[in-house]
Amino acid sequence: MKFLQTIEPILKSVWGFLRTIAQRLLPSTADDFAAMIIAGVAGAALAWLIAQFFYFRRGRARTAEGVIAEKAGLSGAQYRLLFDHNPIPTFVCETRRWGCLEVNEAAVNGYGYSRKEFLKIRFTDLSPAEEMERLSTTLVNLSASANDLGVWRHRKKDGTPIEIELVTFRAQFAWRQARVLIARDVSSRRKLEDVLWKGVERFGLVSKATNDALLEWDLATDQVWRNDSYQRLFGYRSDELKPKMESWFEHIHADDRLRVQQRLLGVINSSQNVWNDEFRLMRHDQTIAHVHARGFVNRDDAGSALKMLGVLQDITARKESEERTRFLADHDELTGLPNRSLFKQSLAQAVQRAERGGKFLSVLFLDLDRFKNINDSLGHETGDQVLRAVAERLTGSVRQVDVVARFGGDEFAVLVEGLTAEDQAGAVARKIVDALAKPLVLAGRQYRPGASIGISTYPSDGRDVLSLQKNADIAMYRAKEEGRGTFQFYSEQLNTHSIQRLEFESNLNGALNNKEFVLYYQPKIELASGRIAGVEALIRWVSPQFGFVPPADFIAIAEETGLIVPMGRWVVQTACVQNRAWQKGGLPPLRIAVNMSARQMADKGLVEFIVDTMTHTGLTAESLELEITESAVMSNQDHAEKVLNQLKALGFHLTMDDFGTGYSSLAYLKRFPFDSVKIDQSFVRGIPASRDDCAIVEAIIAMAHSLELKVVAEGVETQEQSEFLRELGCDQIQGYLFSKPIPSAEIVGLLYKTMTRSAAAQEGS
Repeated sequence: MKFLQTIEPILKSVWGFLRTIAQRLLPSTADDFAAMIIAGVAGAALAWLIAQFFYFRRGRARTAEGVIAEKAGLSGAQYRLLFDHNPIPTFVCETRRWGCLEVNEAAVNGYGYSRKEFLKIRFTDLSPAEEMERLSTTLVNLSASANDLGVWRHRKKDGTPIEIELVTFRAQFAWRQARVLIARDVSSRRKLEDVLWKGVERFGLVSKATNDALLEWDLATDQVWRNDSYQRLFGYRSDELKPKMESWFEHIHADDRLRVQQRLLGVINSSQNVWNDEFRLMRHDQTIAHVHARGFVNRDDAGSALKMLGVLQDITARKESEERTRFLADHDELTGLPNRSLFKQSLAQAVQRAERGGKFLSVLFLDLDRFKNINDSLGHETGDQVLRAVAERLTGSVRQVDVVARFGGDEFAVLVEGLTAEDQAGAVARKIVDALAKPLVLAGRQYRPGASIGISTYPSDGRDVLSLQKNADIAMYRAKEEGRGTFQFYSEQLNTHSIQRLEFESNLNGALNNKEFVLYYQPKIELASGRIAGVEALIRWVSPQFGFVPPADFIAIAEETGLIVPMGRWVVQTACVQNRAWQKGGLPPLRIAVNMSARQMADKGLVEFIVDTMTHTGLTAESLELEITESAVMSNQDHAEKVLNQLKALGFHLTMDDFGTGYSSLAYLKRFPFDSVKIDQSFVRGIPASRDDCAIVEAIIAMAHSLELKVVAEGVETQEQSEFLRELGCDQIQGYLFSKPIPSAEIVGLLYKTMTRSAAAQEGS
């Protein structure tokens, strides 16, 4: 309304002016006829103004929406987000029959078909019958670089005809060759332009109100007129614009200039009246603007061209959005590196070149070491910083002709071509390992983003894409097993090992149902009295195929596959049932400790399950201790705090396990309701010989006691270690010095022995 109020006095003035001219030019008897003409022209101008105003406002809203969608950037589904929120109807079609594979919301809203209906029809079915065959032929004969298909007619579901500008580009969809077709409805704009061409020769007031750039080229004098919007859009002042058409051609990008000249002059010198084109213009500041040009040629009665009237629409934002969409189809948004799909294409082409040239090529697969700890401890934003830094270091460690890609998560790949020997890739891998070993400073702490690298080489390790990728992946996992921060070449022995690992995982999945797991127990000794203060329940796997399997060989796999959740529940139930049986057998109440992993902490039914278990076994909360590693609570701090507070309120004893190996700090100990901390055995192993380990252990004990927390040291194997810990005031120890983990039958004997010794000591006193 504010806009209409603003232009009302202007329109009234124009009305009076036009009426006066008409009355002078026409006889007085033609007043009514003059009024009709003026009303028609003014009405058309007003309609054009209002339409352009709301078109401008809608375009701004769409642009703002696109910026917001781009800035939202949530890991992970970026390409889908751009597709769904594109305000222009967009179709993904297979290239054999042009059947629709996917459509966005704008297509559903604009055409009236549901998504399910779209997926049952061909894109050409949207055209009227007389254009179907021509459109189909055009699509079939598209070249690789073709993208602008011009203006076509479509019909909505209800039969309403519309005109659309069609833009297309190639893409891959679900491993199939496809084309993305963007159909912009230009019906309203075409009608308004027709009114402009037929009703007004010189644009006057309308030319000043439009946001598009307008041109008028007088072919007789070669003079060019431009409106104010042209100067505003492209940054030129009126005194900087030369009036000749030749100077206007100089503003066109050098790569597009000759084509635009030829097409425009071709229209002028033919019998055609309409000129359509897309090209790049250089703004005054030398930035590039993408424009869509539509022109109308005015001819005399003999058909000779007199003038060319043109509209230039700035479509830079649309072009950038299309380029962004194309980029995300085969690139990783976070790092800007090629993604898995583009790497696969590059590798296929490299294999062909290597076969023709008789040279080697190598594929290097990388997986960052302990990257999960960064995400869990410092958050995903910090993790993204690490990934971007790794991408830069990888790119800087190889040649420009080599391909560096991100496959997702913390997995990267490198393609190295033109090798003359199979072992040359080792030098590249060593350079990468050294580059990634340099520290990064994150949140005030140093982190070394080391990596494990697997290498496969053409042709010895594979002659096709799948074989080379698979074998590099196998070698990478072997490098991790070898100790991380290193690289490993593929060999047949590694493939055998990989097959065995798969078989190992398969057997592990059935171990729980087949009752192949057992619990061993390791005592915790109170240093002050020497009595057993409790035991820790430790799971073991007795496999019919592999025999006795230590936890180090299967716990990580169980964590990766999610099997750790049902396994953890089995441990809690079995330990509680065993504890109840010991108490019924005459043993005093004993606290059993069980471990909780990150996946178990994320289990929403964890607290309810533990409470039910205690109720069914008849045990009190004092009988169960939960040992939680720092990474388990840091992966989701808010959720972990809620769960731990619930468990603490129920009376369970909570211990932070492996303290000192992560980003342990007073802040964590103050935030979470732990009762004790457990010093990791990697520090205990070095005391009392290592001064550093002694200092760390002493600091942990002092810090814990200052917060009124108990301290347990695990991995105690010598009397010297025990005495050192006793002098520092450590509360409990656990390790081979007293007992290794033993079956339940043996722990009973040990418990009775300790009870007898304690009773004898009391009698003697």
